[in-house]
Order: sequence, then structure tokens, then C-alpha cells
Amino acid sequence: MPDKIAGKCYGTLPDNVTMQFREPMGVIASIVPWNFPFTNSAIKLAPSLACGNTVVFKPSELSPLSALMLAEMAEEVGLPPGVLNIINGIGAEAGNALVRHPGIDKIAFTGRHQTGALMLEAAKVGMKGILMELGGKTPSLVFPDAPLDHVINAAITGIFMNLGQVCVAGSRLLVHQKQHDEVVERLLQKAKNLRQGDPTDASNHLGCIATPSHVNTIETYVEKAKGEGARMLIGGDRLKGTTGCFYRPTIFDGVKPGMTIAREEVFGPVLSVMTFTDEAEAVRIANDCDFGLMANIWTSDGGRALRIARALKAGRIAINGGGALRANVPVYGYKLSGIGAELGFEEAIHEYTNSKAVLYSLSTEKTPWPE
Repeated sequence: MPDKIAGKCYGTLPDNVTMQFREPMGVIASIVPWNFPFTNSAIKLAPSLACGNTVVFKPSELSPLSALMLAEMAEEVGLPPGVLNIINGIGAEAGNALVRHPGIDKIAFTGRHQTGALMLEAAKVGMKGILMELGGKTPSLVFPDAPLDHVINAAITGIFMNLGQVCVAGSRLLVHQKQHDEVVERLLQKAKNLRQGDPTDASNHLGCIATPSHVNTIETYVEKAKGEGARMLIGGDRLKGTTGCFYRPTIFDGVKPGMTIAREEVFGPVLSVMTFTDEAEAVRIANDCDFGLMANIWTSDGGRALRIARALKAGRIAINGGGALRANVPVYGYKLSGIGAELGFEEAIHEYTNSKAVLYSLSTEKTPWPE
């Protein structure tokens, strides 16, 4: 990217030329969450540095070490001193001081939408630019012509990988009522066979929740779901015979769009199964949420897939699994899921450079001020 950043010429007239230049913004404050710390670091740092900025980078206090390792590698390959700067600390203290600092030109943040709201408030100091990738409540729409073998595997992976501690976790499974019973039965068979325990043991599928406090948060959501009438089919407690943060995979059935479990991001291994009768209802339920980061569509009907992809309010749509996301593909968030684009090529240039319009007069005669 660095040698491909270009401005634009907006045409010429006989007496003038108008051009756009793209220039580095200055100092970027990058803040990432604890999950996937190395990947999130790369997503923030690569475009910032490629566009010619310097970065002050704050990793999560829960996973600080990989950022320091990255800084050591940057030093080894010759990145000039002061270009990449790592600071550690608690978000409320170090993060707040960083984003409010007058020397910061833009804030690039990934994390909870509640923290994102605080970032917007902090950005007022100096009228800073802001880029935020926030939470999600990914719906997976499964139609009767979908390949169920793939659907079941994807649904299990989508919500239980990393124990659901993923911003695009497939936490809402929307199934046509005709196939509901079969899908639920097969989900339960898969879920019951998942092995959970020491995450360093390669024979285990699942490890543990990141912190004790977050286990408490998940437990609160589960109890609220039961209180609001959702039917718990499996899980709902900590793994017996263990200590610490091993929370079992949990599946709720009979979930309604208005329930808390269907609307708020749990960030844990909790799947909500919902039903629909036709396309219109499926889209309505999927969009009836304050988040819009990602959505999944499962169908063998290409026309339906594209039709629904256009109707869903989400920044990333995967059809029948979707495949790998490439770095040159931009990802936006709708609604509470964010502001601006992560990744992308032109989009990254737009996010991490300033635009300057240059109006160049070629005229040798200037119109005088009226006498």
C-alpha cells in the first residue's frame, strides 16, 4: 500500500487544475480487546503504518504480551524509533488518557459498544477522527433447501469456537419451522460430544472463559433468558469437576425476538434458536436487533441468497459459509456495530489519511477588485 496511495485530479479547465492529495493523519491511538490480540493488532497497525502514520497502541490489560512481542519484531526489522509505541494499562485510566490526549489525531478502537460510546465522547476533545469496530449479534438464516450437514457444523463452530468470545459469533440461529425439530436434534447431538477442558490439550474442543467476572456476566444472561421464557436444552452451568472459568456450551430454544438473550451480546457459548415461516419474517427477525456486524445465509437458491443479502442490515454477509475474508475486503458495521471500515484497500487509505484539495490557477490575468 505505501507506494500506491494516490490522490486524484478532478479535471482541468484552461485556467486551472484541481487536485486531491492524500497525506498521513499524524498519530493514531489504537486500542484492541483481549481476544485474538495478535490478529487485532495487525488489523489496526498495518494500514495505520502503511499510510505513513505513527501509532500509540494499547492492548487489553488481559492480554498485553503479544503487542510487546510485536514491538520487538518491529525493532528487529528496523522500524524507526517512535513510529510504533506500546503502552499498557487499565482501559479506564491509560485508555482514557490516550484518547483524550491533544496529540492524538484519530482513535481506532475495537471492543464493546458501551466503551465505544465513551470513545465518541473522548473524541470531542480536539475533534478527533474515529474508527470503531464494536459488538455483534450475528443471525444465521437457515432455509429448507440448505445443506444441513454444513449448517450444523457451521452453527456449532460459529457459536462455540473460542467459547463464543468472538464479535461475529453466530449467536442467533433462525430456522424455518418445518426443519426446526431436525436441526435442534442434530445440534444437541453435536454439542453433547464436544470435549471441554485444558485448552493446551489438543484432544479438547473447548477451553474456558477469559475471566471470572465474565463468567458471572454469562450466568446473568442465562438466568434472565430462563426467566423470560426461553427453554434451555443443554448447558447453562459450569463444567462439573473443574474449577475456574469452564462454562458449558448452552443452547436455548423457543427464543423470541424481544428477549434479552436475542438482543444483547452475551460474548459467550450461548446459542438462541428461533423460527420463521417465510423470507420476510426471517429478514424481519434478523434485522430486529441493535447490532449489524455480520449475518449468515444458508440456502441452495442463489436468487434468494442475494435477495436476502441485500435486505439484511449487516456489514458482512456470509452465504453458505462464505469462505475466508481477505485483507483487501472492507468490513463495516451497521447500527451499534461500529463506525467506518476495517481492512480494505481504498477504504483503509480513506480511514488513515487526510484529504487535501489543491486548486492551482494557471491564469496569467487576474480579475481585479471592482473600482
